[in-house]
Amino acid sequence: MQSTNNDSDEKMRSEEDTSVAAGAGASTPAQASVAATTNESSSNHPATSPPPSSSSSSSAASTLTQPTSSSSPPAAVVASSSPPAPSPSATPTPVAAYASHAAVLDCSLHASLDSLLFGDTRNCAANDVDRWRRQGFVFSPHGRTQFGLTQVSGGPCGVLAPVQAFVLRHMLFGGVAAERISVHGEPPVAPTKEEQEAALVWAVTHIIERARVDIPSSSSASGNQDGYVVVLGTSHDALLCYRLPSIAAVHDLYTQSLPFLHSKLGVLCFVYSVLLSRGLDRIRSDMDDATSFLVGAFGHSSQELVNLLLVGRARTNTFDGVRVLGDRNDPTAFKLKGIEERNEIGFLTLLEALRYTSVGEYYKSPHYPIWVVGSSNHFTVLFSLDRRVGGVTAAQVKSRIVRSAFDELDPEQNHFIPTDQLPALLLKLAPALKDTMPPNMSIDAIRSRLDPQGLGIILYDRVLTVMESWKKEKQHAAEMAARAAAAASATTSSNVSNANTTPFDCTACTFHNEAGRSMCEICGTPRPPPQPQPQPAPSAASSSSSSSSRSDEDEEIQNFTLYFYNGLEIEGKTQCTLVRIGVSVVEGGLPPQVQGEAMGEGQGLKEILLTRWPSCILEMEGEAKIS
Repeated sequence: MQSTNNDSDEKMRSEEDTSVAAGAGASTPAQASVAATTNESSSNHPATSPPPSSSSSSSAASTLTQPTSSSSPPAAVVASSSPPAPSPSATPTPVAAYASHAAVLDCSLHASLDSLLFGDTRNCAANDVDRWRRQGFVFSPHGRTQFGLTQVSGGPCGVLAPVQAFVLRHMLFGGVAAERISVHGEPPVAPTKEEQEAALVWAVTHIIERARVDIPSSSSASGNQDGYVVVLGTSHDALLCYRLPSIAAVHDLYTQSLPFLHSKLGVLCFVYSVLLSRGLDRIRSDMDDATSFLVGAFGHSSQELVNLLLVGRARTNTFDGVRVLGDRNDPTAFKLKGIEERNEIGFLTLLEALRYTSVGEYYKSPHYPIWVVGSSNHFTVLFSLDRRVGGVTAAQVKSRIVRSAFDELDPEQNHFIPTDQLPALLLKLAPALKDTMPPNMSIDAIRSRLDPQGLGIILYDRVLTVMESWKKEKQHAAEMAARAAAAASATTSSNVSNANTTPFDCTACTFHNEAGRSMCEICGTPRPPPQPQPQPAPSAASSSSSSSSRSDEDEEIQNFTLYFYNGLEIEGKTQCTLVRIGVSVVEGGLPPQVQGEAMGEGQGLKEILLTRWPSCILEMEGEAKIS
């Protein structure tokens, strides 16, 4: 978020001085550290209780593999260790179980981290950087939004929103007991304190794990020689760096170090951990411009930082795949890097509604119905309790394969490609064409269908039209074959039936013979062979039923509920908000005048939602502020 709040920052500095003084008055160093942390948390969020012990979040690690390295501590040692007591003015004491993995963060590496994040004062002013050093992971004290993390000043929303999205993934789909998730009531999810902490530890651990998912174990890239990295501390000048052998060790360390996540350096230390776990050089290679920074003017998170936390790679763009500028066969051609596969968490942005950027289907249709929502200066979260929302149907999968393939061959977005790129297009469309295109069709025949006028270009819309016609032709052929088989079966059945069971007229003398005779009673002419009975055409009802049975799996959910969460809470100015949104998708689209009415004021969140569900009517129960 771009706006600053000097009064809020001054108040926070005063509160920090008070908390440090309170810690200094404690009877022991450990009590001083705990007192400082407790005062720090309570000054910002009076209703937030101290973090629970390590056992409160242990259930979230049930699916993680326990560390097997010889350097890992025995399970009994881990279980008996108590959470560390962070000190606001000195390097914290290492967590006992992982002391052999800890070292003070090297000054030169620390400078490299800040350089990649903030650049110099021409990019990010000192007061903007300062706000990043005053934000922890703290849950809302309000009953209706107790699932949500709060943001106390402008800046780190680009980190809080992705972490919030993964927190919700854990809570909504297994991490919170079913009786505390309400589809129709309020609040939509009401986690206990233990469930809050378990979800937070799982979320930060999962993000770090995803940042290394494509890195070989033997990698020696800068900053990640020793596997997973966790940075902890409460003083920016005295941070501990843990280099851990397994993701289970990361989860256990965070479980025992919850006060550090809640402290004012909680967000920044977590970002340091992600950067070091992936490696600084690799992060620069992820970006289109290796000289850019992850935090920009006014302390606002870049798209690269948001993408790093959502997909594990610091990609610059939000479209699907990679787009090549110039000749695709030129190895030196500049490549624009986007999202490589369908993601767990989605992303939507106002900038697409304003036509400044393009968001691909991998982000629009995530595996879970949760989206980070971007505006020009803030990031928030959108989610649903229904797992089906936002999913893709079989028909949409094929359509999106075409869109993705066409975009890769048409980086300038001309909506056409030259016909000499047809072989490359067919190769990319192979999954979508497998059950659609007629067999043994030559490439010349395909070219004539896609470019009937011989203009030397293939239009995107023409590809969709031809694929749909191939689908209908295949369905028609299948129906005709089924009817022919049914008719043949009926003829055979009629021929083997008793031929003398009905009366008949003689073909020679026209005498009407009674049933039971095999020849004419007058002239002896043999009885004529029976004629096949015409098969009745399928009724509209049965046809509709058959069609429905085939397309049930292709139907998108039409009516559902979304929730929009904005965690910005500056004392005396703003409070975190939750807005319930009813969505009705209209098949076939909306007339322009109806679409305008559906958008209401035509600004903000409603515009963003229409980039994902273009033909929908929205009903919001409250004001949804995206900035």
